[in-house]
Amino acid sequence: MTRHYNQPTNEWLDIFQRFRWEFIRMFGLTLIDNRYEAIHALSITRYHALYVPTFEELQRALRIAEISYIVEACVFESNGGGVLAEHNHVEFSNNVWIWQLYGNRFERNVGGGFDIELPRVRRKLSCFLP
Repeated sequence: MTRHYNQPTNEWLDIFQRFRWEFIRMFGLTLIDNRYEAIHALSITRYHALYVPTFEELQRALRIAEISYIVEACVFESNGGGVLAEHNHVEFSNNVWIWQLYGNRFERNVGGGFDIELPRVRRKLSCFLP
């Protein structure tokens, strides 16, 4: 399990170590017979059901981190799950995730093979004609 933090602190003001760029590269690994997911990438935010951000907190600029997972020629077999990328409140995430998968094999994983959570994107279309 890896943990990636969205903010530099939590609600109790514990300091989290964040990096601007993170690269995790896996090449030629065989991940078999794990009880849970073979890879569990967890993105943690300070906000939750009991600690909702104020409007001012949402307007504050925070650094964005880019997290890249490069998984190449790996075998995921007979695990509780293959790859799980989970975000606690993806709406407040300050991480940009890049997943690159090349020539991997996912077989007989109980909870699925590749399960990532994508953020909801709201697009406002505006047209200004002269």
